[in-house]
Amino acid sequence: MFYAHDPQTGPMSRDQIPGFLQSIRCELITFYAANKQRHALYDAYNAIGKREEALNYPFYNLAPDLFGGIYLDLKVVDTLGLPGSNTSFNRVLPQNATDTVTWHAGPSFSDTNTYEMVRNFLIRQDHSLAGAPISILDYEQDNIPRNVDPFQCYRAIPQPRPNVIVGVKVLDFDGLARGDYPKLEQFQRMKVNLIKPLAAWLQENASDTWSNYATTNHELMRKENIVAEQTTYSFTVQVQLGLDVTYSLVSTRWNPLAVDASASSQQTSFLQFVLNGPGAQLTNGAKLGTAAITSAGGTLTWPLALPNPPSSR
Repeated sequence: MFYAHDPQTGPMSRDQIPGFLQSIRCELITFYAANKQRHALYDAYNAIGKREEALNYPFYNLAPDLFGGIYLDLKVVDTLGLPGSNTSFNRVLPQNATDTVTWHAGPSFSDTNTYEMVRNFLIRQDHSLAGAPISILDYEQDNIPRNVDPFQCYRAIPQPRPNVIVGVKVLDFDGLARGDYPKLEQFQRMKVNLIKPLAAWLQENASDTWSNYATTNHELMRKENIVAEQTTYSFTVQVQLGLDVTYSLVSTRWNPLAVDASASSQQTSFLQFVLNGPGAQLTNGAKLGTAAITSAGGTLTWPLALPNPPSSR
């Protein structure tokens, strides 16, 4: 117990932790910003009666008054042993010209030590990206801010054109999510399937449920839709290193004398983060049968917050 192994080794070493946390922080906030703008555009188009256009802006119904969660679990399992099946001492004792007696011993030994560190973080789901707007032309001509606080995710926020659509000032958060502006990035992007940035992948997942959530008929939407209220993403990376050493002797007295020693270290990095909607607390209640459909007050109530209804115009 007086000798410990730092679990921040292997696939996730201590010097990688700050950069890794910055990456997951910036990917999530990029998704929050892009998702919030899509939500605003959806509401704005609905407000002027353009229902079909509104459906072109799928979003995840995040709750801005709730926290999201980030969980990083680092574990190392060290094992040292003498496998009894491979370690044996067979002493051969001749009795006469035809008979022998063999004494067999197969000792085994195993020592397993587990070291684990769990880091839990809260992240506000109403976070937005810092940085001044920058035109696409300035970006293409490399006229971008240089002396920017390294804590900031992007040097600037691209603005496709200086105009206003249905009362919403539009910045290219979707382009940032896709990784279209690498010169603005101040963090290492997390890639899904080695290609797509995590923020863009989260947007795609929101789009996957969109057709069963939103429709042009708001009354139908209230009667027949399903609401993604909580989504949990988990990633695990496991690396195992091992060494096996065997010594074997065969003689007239030993047949065989075999010693097999093994050592291994298994290192696991586990990341999980959670997206919460307005009714996230209902998801666990639904499993237990305690999520009530009522308007009588309390925390477990229905209907939940839905997007603004389409205009009657």
